[in-house]
Amino acid sequence: VCLGCFENVRDLYRINFGIELTAYARPKDWDADKIDIIGRTYEREGFVKLEEWSLATLNPGDLLCMAIGTAKANHMAVYVGNNEIVHHKIDSFSNVETLRDFWRKSICYVLRHKDVPIVTVEKQNVSIMELLDARNRLQPEG
Repeated sequence: VCLGCFENVRDLYRINFGIELTAYARPKDWDADKIDIIGRTYEREGFVKLEEWSLATLNPGDLLCMAIGTAKANHMAVYVGNNEIVHHKIDSFSNVETLRDFWRKSICYVLRHKDVPIVTVEKQNVSIMELLDARNRLQPEG
């Protein structure tokens, strides 16, 4: 069970998008099949579940909810574009890696936050900094 992945997601959304996600208490021996924390909380945090998705429709900033050794989601990664994700694996540092078949097949669902700008197809090679700039342009001053 990965508890560090959620802290990584919280930091990424706070630093890059100015979005504060709640720090939910999780037991060290958290079992997603018994307590579906991700499924119970994503709507109140401003996320919507994408009914249909494919690699071509993923947007940088989308949250990939994965089931690793369980039936329900217990791991999260953020899609950063160009078929890459950033996540925090057990006993490891956060890192960027290719969204390879293992990770793709583990995805239960994809969440998109209402305050993360959508990148058009023409800008699929956008960076997190470009997304942050786009978000800042959408917000009224003051």
